[in-house]
Amino acid sequence: MRHLFDQYSQPENRVTHALVTGLARDQRLLRAFIHWVTGKCPGKTTKLKIVEQALPGEPEVSEEDAEVRGLPDAWIYSDNGWALLIESKIAGRVVSAQLDRHIKIARRRGFPDSTLLVLATAKNIEKLPDGVVGKAWNQVYEWLSGQAGKSEWAGQILTYMEVAEAKMVQTAYLKEGTLTRFAGIPFSHDNPFNYLEGKRVLGLLMNELKRKKSIQKLGVDSNLPGRGAIKSFKGWSVWDFMRLKISKGTGSFTKYPHLTIGIHAEEAVALITLPHAVKYSIRKKVFGPGQAMFNELIFSIARNMNKVVKLDPSVQPYAQVLQRHYPSQSSPAVEDAVLHYDLRTVIGDRKRKPQKYQPEWLKTTYTVMTNKKANIQFAIGVEIPYRDSKVIHTPNAMELFEQSFLALKPFVNMVLRA
Repeated sequence: MRHLFDQYSQPENRVTHALVTGLARDQRLLRAFIHWVTGKCPGKTTKLKIVEQALPGEPEVSEEDAEVRGLPDAWIYSDNGWALLIESKIAGRVVSAQLDRHIKIARRRGFPDSTLLVLATAKNIEKLPDGVVGKAWNQVYEWLSGQAGKSEWAGQILTYMEVAEAKMVQTAYLKEGTLTRFAGIPFSHDNPFNYLEGKRVLGLLMNELKRKKSIQKLGVDSNLPGRGAIKSFKGWSVWDFMRLKISKGTGSFTKYPHLTIGIHAEEAVALITLPHAVKYSIRKKVFGPGQAMFNELIFSIARNMNKVVKLDPSVQPYAQVLQRHYPSQSSPAVEDAVLHYDLRTVIGDRKRKPQKYQPEWLKTTYTVMTNKKANIQFAIGVEIPYRDSKVIHTPNAMELFEQSFLALKPFVNMVLRA
């Protein structure tokens, strides 16, 4: 059997090879995998064998020859006529005729008790023939995550899947679905930010958030596109946004507020942005009713943030006024002025807190935003520092982002108000 890092040329074959190699190295993990897929558990005395790109009892053939012959990507089998065949797809389409051929081959080769497993993205396993089991790659990833504490090889496969997915996203090979699931943002002092991993994690986070009914009820249209290309900003940040339903039909997302997620070198952010170029009618809804109404809007969001801070005390709810200019159309923005303050500084209550009361920040914000003469945008949301957070590196970070956006509902409601 090939070494884990002796790779095939096709991405599907590489990931499948990493999976079955890890399973072959850990018999306990292999038997657990079989039980997870088939619901049956081979006896401990049953000797299990694995071959890739070949038929049982035959020598391994080249990747090209296996493709021509239409062989299953892997066989897990025993000498008593039992077999689990694996057909792997990532970018390719699942073809029923190919699956039927695999089952017939298994029976002809003396494996009447055989199961065919299709590993593909979730959309590709929705309709499979009878007798065929489908598992999405991200389900395999989730299952392996549960095994990682018991098996070193489970951890090795997980790491390989994460790296492989990052490369597939970068080369646009993975056009739909995911290989992995969002398991938190991994960056820290010991694991510095890198672009490929940041882009991979951002994509997972955005995809899962868009599917949540709570986010859709907030006014997000999950079918509207975000950024066309997720590029690294100055080498230390990636970001994307979710568009509101009211922006449907316009090509410029800067005409409307949008929900933004940023993964930076030291922290992650979740916020709603009111761009400089936002439609006047929307800007008027936020700042037109007067200082008192604007203050109450910010107070209501600050109160909502209490739930977020309970989930993770390191969260810093904030508002920001940003003035910037662009030296050229293709160059990054230059920041000319920034007013950035913790929302707890504008709440005058009797609670003991490290943030001192400073209501002038709201007055300054309102004055600037109602008398602006430059490229100025307003944003409100949360910062989540990697160094202090106990949640951001775990799957529970998904709830943290969800609740952070839900805390912004008063702002969204004001924007959507007729």
